[in-house]
Amino acid sequence: MIYCMEKIAHVVSIKDSYGNEQVEQFRTDLISEAKYNEKGLIKLKFFLRALNYTQNIGKNQLHLHETTLSITSQGTEYEKTFTLFKALRKQPIYELRLNFPEYGSWIRATFFPTYYEGQLYYCFVKAFTKTKKPEYDPTDTMIDETYRVYQQVRSNPEAYLSES
Repeated sequence: MIYCMEKIAHVVSIKDSYGNEQVEQFRTDLISEAKYNEKGLIKLKFFLRALNYTQNIGKNQLHLHETTLSITSQGTEYEKTFTLFKALRKQPIYELRLNFPEYGSWIRATFFPTYYEGQLYYCFVKAFTKTKKPEYDPTDTMIDETYRVYQQVRSNPEAYLSES
């Protein structure tokens, strides 16, 4: 059974304060990984499915939102339940969370909600993969950078969202 959900928000990738559209680069990196192994393809498909799903979620539904997503890869259907969003210590920053413990991989993407011309936008700024025992955990750096971009967008939204 297929359920049609109404699009509530625009999901966009925003350049960080260094001019890098890092979430788009992360997606490109996942595409490269997907060319070489099935695990990479599965992670890519779930990441894209999660971004697509996000546009159907209201701002008041973000915190600890649990859902089951499904994808098809190489003729096999996969279904996983995720606690997809988490509010972070710097409000209004959130994290999209895709956990793949079976692959030793946890995808994170930081974003913030904002309104522009009466429309809700989820502005994704940073994305990265965590591992079980990282040499360096970029989470705090990514949160701080996402918050800096949030402040820039808040002060001049048309510079970032008018072409979305």
